[in-house]
Amino acid sequence: MTHLLNEVQHLGPWAPVVFILLYVAGTLLFIPTGLFSLAAGAFFGIGVGFILISIAFLISAVGGFMAGRYWSRGWILEKAAANKKIKALDHAIGEEGWKIIFLLRVSSILPFMILNYGLGLSKARFKHFFITSWIAMTPGALFHIWMGAFFGSMIIHKGQKTLTEWILLGVGLLVNIGVSLYLVFVTKKALKNAESL
Repeated sequence: MTHLLNEVQHLGPWAPVVFILLYVAGTLLFIPTGLFSLAAGAFFGIGVGFILISIAFLISAVGGFMAGRYWSRGWILEKAAANKKIKALDHAIGEEGWKIIFLLRVSSILPFMILNYGLGLSKARFKHFFITSWIAMTPGALFHIWMGAFFGSMIIHKGQKTLTEWILLGVGLLVNIGVSLYLVFVTKKALKNAESL
């Protein structure tokens, strides 16, 4: 995977297009999106990397959502009609769509593509899904892209980092881990409350 992404940067003007296609294909194979964000930062820098990740993320997310919404929703809901938990979660997303979507997205308790497909099966409005998904992915993606750029400059460009930069990286990692654990707790609590309705 790393070798493949490394080859992409040598494709000239086609590199961004191929990177986006690899991201979309990777999500179908359940490759963590964070790996692509790291690669985007290392090979394209923070600005271009974020633009590419945003485009690729939204293409993959919308594709999964549409597949769930128009290809499977009727059949899945018919099979799940007797399942109280699924019905309660579907109702909760319909009532407070953006809040539940935001929590599910930032907590990463479900794999990226499964979440996209699952939200397509729910009553989530497409507008809420699209906007909230992009907003929710931005902080984590930027952090991973920055990390990619940080280590990419060391490995690819042989750059040296100061003590301050290493401290900022460490603090960023600790904050990211702490926030992620907290969001997992909050999300599970929200889903439990939805099931008890």
